[in-house]
This record gives sequence, structure tokens and C-alpha cells, in this order.
Amino acid sequence: MTTVQATPSSEVVDQRTTLEAFAQANRREMHVLQGQPELLWQQLHNQLQWAGPPLADRLSAEREQRSRPGARPWIHRYSRLRESEALVRTLTGRGFGAGAVSPDGTWIVSASGDGHTLKIWDVATGAERATLTGHTHAVWACAVSPDGTWIVSGSGEHSGGTLKIWDAATGAERATLSGHTARVNACAVSPDGTWIVSASEDGTLKIWDAATGAERATLSGHTARVNACAVSPDGTWIVSAGGLAFEDCTLKIWDVATGTERATLTGHTHAVWACAVSPDGTWIVSGSDEYSGGTLKIWDVATGAERATLSRAHAIMACAVSPDGTWIISASEDGTLSISDAATGAERATLSGHTGQVLGCAVSPDGTWIVSASTDKTLKIWDAATGAERAVLVLPGSVMAVAFHPSAPLVACGDFGGGVHLAHLVGIDLGPLVVTAAAGGAELTVRCPACGEAFPVERDRLGTETTCPRPACGTRLRINPFVLRPLPRRRRGWFGRNR
Repeated sequence: MTTVQATPSSEVVDQRTTLEAFAQANRREMHVLQGQPELLWQQLHNQLQWAGPPLADRLSAEREQRSRPGARPWIHRYSRLRESEALVRTLTGRGFGAGAVSPDGTWIVSASGDGHTLKIWDVATGAERATLTGHTHAVWACAVSPDGTWIVSGSGEHSGGTLKIWDAATGAERATLSGHTARVNACAVSPDGTWIVSASEDGTLKIWDAATGAERATLSGHTARVNACAVSPDGTWIVSAGGLAFEDCTLKIWDVATGTERATLTGHTHAVWACAVSPDGTWIVSGSDEYSGGTLKIWDVATGAERATLSRAHAIMACAVSPDGTWIISASEDGTLSISDAATGAERATLSGHTGQVLGCAVSPDGTWIVSASTDKTLKIWDAATGAERAVLVLPGSVMAVAFHPSAPLVACGDFGGGVHLAHLVGIDLGPLVVTAAAGGAELTVRCPACGEAFPVERDRLGTETTCPRPACGTRLRINPFVLRPLPRRRRGWFGRNR
């Protein structure tokens, strides 16, 4: 008698494969789902979306359903977790140093805080385009040129610090900028892309020529490390934030053309960790770690006077300004964020929900959404008008930094384990992108963040909505009612007062 063994049908095999994949994904996400079961679909989708058919087809159909207008917002990961199939537990360490998004939003660059490399990632696919090697110490800072053709990075330890310029298309090193005697903490590129500023643990800032790599000037005046720096929208001045506890806890404004110090802004009593410049370039916001908590201060650029102070219970680790300049978001060590009125400094709302320190925050290009990054291993999306939490993404490690895409509902963030994550904010639509007109003689010019096209606008168009005139673009834009104008150049003694 012959025994015939039945062969499972392809449908049964497909079902078994699907169930096994779901079970494995569920195990990997159990640490998230135990506390937040409402994230079941999002977390499993983000684990399984790269599976082959038929699972990918089923996910695609459900994804389309959950992405329809009016559906609950959720966060769609575009970058794949680099996990082994044998993964049982993820152990993370301090790794991510900094990150930046290209001007056209097609790629991001990440810097390694526990390695010596940078990586370029494709936004559409999440794939790694290139690894930039050449630094011999941890990389703590990076920025992208306005035209997106090159990257600058800063590295080093207390024995010395260097910057490197890289070709964004090929990943080749263009130049090495040497001169700092300690680690480079921050760097920024001028609006016209012709120069770079770096801030260092050695207490100085340096201005470098972007084309040749030559040092143009050294800005000396801080007596302790420089923690952060930012460039004015017109590129004529720089603000630096520095200090340690009880030692040089100041901000300084520097003239780019002469390299001279215009003003010293005093009032913080502990290290200043963050600073940002308003869209019209008339004021600065800074965040610090005070002895009894933290403070957010707003400063007048023309006079150097302190406009307002907002006290917090804990240190302020990051801050950002809305694209229309009417409010500020600050991130605190106590796990909260605060929305403050830029004119008065009054607190509009407190955003609570994180269970760890909030180390990064950013505002969407239309000014309607806030994204925050925390050591509780989550990224959260908030409604800027109501302060309501709209979506959350749980990640493998503590999240250190975050950036918004310049024209789309996409965010990039980095974690302490060195991971870089790219996510689409599904169900979160952007309104008109906020832009500021720049004065160039008698003509006002606006640049579209989506296509990069610059076009003239009439003065009566300020404060109104328009569309990008480029036929292939047509992006909706909202023009700020104010105009970006260069500050009149003054002798150092006339610029405010060293307080």
C-alpha cells in the first residue's frame, strides 16, 4: 500500500508565512505595545513593510485605507531598521552626533558621535548612499551648503579639532580645515554658501572660506567653550552661545565682514546650550541650564538688550523659532516642551507626554506642527495651535536630534545608538509654506523652499498667500508681512552695549 503525503497548498504556505512574520514582528515590538497598544498597526507595519508578496500586498491595501483624508495620523518609517533575523534584544550606546537635511529634501547626512564617519541617506528609499571616512575622532557637527553640493563636518577631542568639506554627489573629501585646538561642537554655512563658521571647545569661533578651505578669521572673546552658533538670515553676523557652569555663560554677536565682536549678551548664569535667530534677523532666542532650573531669553539684535526671560523648572536643551517669527518652541530636560510668545516671552502652552529628557525640537515649514525627540526613545508630533499630541513613533534608542523636511511632511532624526531614521507623517498635511521676502535694493525677492526658485514680489503681496510661479512646482506659499533687511553696519562701540 502506497502512502501519499499531502503537499500544503500555496495558499496555506502563504498564510503560515504571513502569521510567522506577524508573530516575529509582534515579539520585536512587544516592549512598545505593552504600554501603547494603540500603536499596533503602525509598529507592525513599519516592521513588515519590506516583506515580499503576499504580505506586502496586504499591507499596501491597508496602508492606503489608513492614509485617507480624515483618518487618524500615524508615522510611516521610510528607513529600515538594521536588525538581524536572530534579534532578541537591542543594546544601544551613545552614537549619533548630528544630522542635516539637503535643501531639496532628497537626502540627509548623519554624523557619528562614537565613530569617525558620516553617512548620506536617500530620502525616497532610506538606502545608504555613501559613507564619508577621513576623520580620526568622533564627528559632532555637520551642515549642508545652500545649493546641496557639499557638506561640512566638525570633529575632534580636547587634543584638537578639524573640519572637513565633502562632495555631496561623490562622497569625496574636498578639504580639511585645521586650526582649532579642541573639539568642534557646532558649524553652520552662510546663506550664500561662500563661508563656514565653526564653534569649538577651545573657546573660539573660526570663519573659513568654503571654496578654498582657508581660514578667514578667528573670533576670540569667549573664556570657556562655545556650545552653539547660528548665522543671521542675511549672512552679515553670527551669534555664539557658550560657557560652563558659572563660567562665561554668555552669547556674543560677531560682525562677519570684520570679525569683530559687536555685543556680549549677559544674563544667563549657567551654560547656554541652544540659540536661534528670528526669520527677520532682528532678535535671538537662547536656552540655558541655570542653577535653579533653566531659562529662555529673547534678545534684541540692534541694541543687545534682553527683551524677555521665561523661567523653566529644568534645563533647556534645544529651541526653534516658528517660520513666521511669532512663537518659539523650547525643549526641556524635564520631558516637556514649551510654546512661548516671541513678542512678550509669555508661555502659551506646555506640551507634556515624554517620559525622558527632550533633546531636540523642530517646526514644520508651514508653522503648524512641532516634532520633538527624547531620551524616552520616542519621536512625537504635536499640533502647534492646540498643543495636542497627534502621533508618536517608538525607536530603538534615545533620540538626540530631529529635523523637518523643507517642504514635505517628512522628518529625520538620530538616536544615541548611531541610528538615523526617516519617517513620513501620514495624515498630517502641510499648509502654505512660510517664506520671508529679502530686500535687494528696491526689489523684494522670495525663494520657494520646494523647488529653490527665486522670484520677485510686489510689496503689496507681503502678508498674503501666493503660489510658486515655476510651472512644474506651483507650491502654495505664505509670505511673511515683514522683510529681511541687512542691519546697518556700525562701529563696535555703537552696537548696543557690553552689558
